[in-house]
Amino acid sequence: SSVGDLMRGSVWGELARDGNSRSNDAWGTRNEAVNHAASQAAPVDQSEAQWLAERIGRDGVFHENEKALLRFIKEEAEHIDPALEPLFAKIA
Repeated sequence: SSVGDLMRGSVWGELARDGNSRSNDAWGTRNEAVNHAASQAAPVDQSEAQWLAERIGRDGVFHENEKALLRFIKEEAEHIDPALEPLFAKIA
């Protein structure tokens, strides 16, 4: 019999299992909070769209990070102000 077997059958084993359960609960709560925050932040309003439109591609080049941001917004945002439509068309 190994020490691990002995611990799994002891109080220490119970504490470890309880600790993992609490850890999983904490991660579940955290994930719910992140998902809630993402759904609240999802719309891109007019002022945000204009701010982005003034900056993305302003040097005449659409950099990979700018393209990735636009793709992310297009896929994830619940509502997108039409000011970003020309940018979406340029990266399509």
